[in-house]
Parts: sequence; structure tokens; C-alpha cells
Amino acid sequence: MEISFEHDGITVTCDKDTEMWGFTLRGRLYKVETPSEAKLVIDRVVQKKETTKPVEAFFRYGRYGEIKQFKPLVIDSIAITPRYYVGSDTFVWIRFGDERKKEVLSLLAAETPENRALAEQVRVLNENIENAKKEVESLLNAMTYPDLSGLD
Repeated sequence: MEISFEHDGITVTCDKDTEMWGFTLRGRLYKVETPSEAKLVIDRVVQKKETTKPVEAFFRYGRYGEIKQFKPLVIDSIAITPRYYVGSDTFVWIRFGDERKKEVLSLLAAETPENRALAEQVRVLNENIENAKKEVESLLNAMTYPDLSGLD
């Protein structure tokens, strides 16, 4: 027997294997953890105006390694905070290349000329830090060991 319910004309069904609730809305498959989340998502998507424009942004930090730092992305919408999350951050749905995933808003920056100028300053400072680290390593390697020949 399949467990399901209907909300705003959308049928929401529980997958017994994953214990996730799934439904299709506007051609997209959604999966959430609880029936109340399903209702919330349906209400948000149904109420969302077609004129909503994505927000351009970029990664402030290299959370997944420095590869993603300062890379452009698009914020599609505000996401539901995961049930396991104990912080107060806001989560958003982003598109990054071919990926679409939930991300913490505090890791992102608005795509503005001012922010891009600041990002360039950070990039230059990070490059200087790396060069300084290499110089320090070179100087440390140039130091000679103590002469132990008198210690027999």
C-alpha cells in the first residue's frame, strides 16, 4: 500500500525505501523529508511569481577548495534549512555550472563591480601570502645545521 496525500492539486507520495516524500511540480521532481516540508515547498513554488529573476553572485570562500573561490553562480531561490542544521544561516538554491544545489548564503557574495574589485584584492593578497610562504621556506632551507664535529 502506497502512502500519499494531495496538496493544492499535487499528489505527494512517500518512497518506502528512502522514507522521503516526492512530488512533481512544473516538470521538476522534488524530494523532501516530511509532509509539512512538501506542503511548504508546494506553497512557495505555486506562489512564486514567474517574473522572479535569479540573483547573480559568486563564491566568497573556497569551501570546496580554492578552485571555486570567486567563481560565478546564480541564486535561484531561498531553500528550506536542513533539519539537521543547528546554525542560523540562510540556505539558497544555486546553479554553478551544470550543478544545482543548496548552499549557505554566507559563503556567497553579490556580483557587483565593488565586490569584484575586493575579490581581486583578496586574490592578490593570497598570491603574496603564497609567495611569502615559499620565500620563508627557501630561507629556512638555506640555513646550515650546527657543526657537531666537536661532540664525540
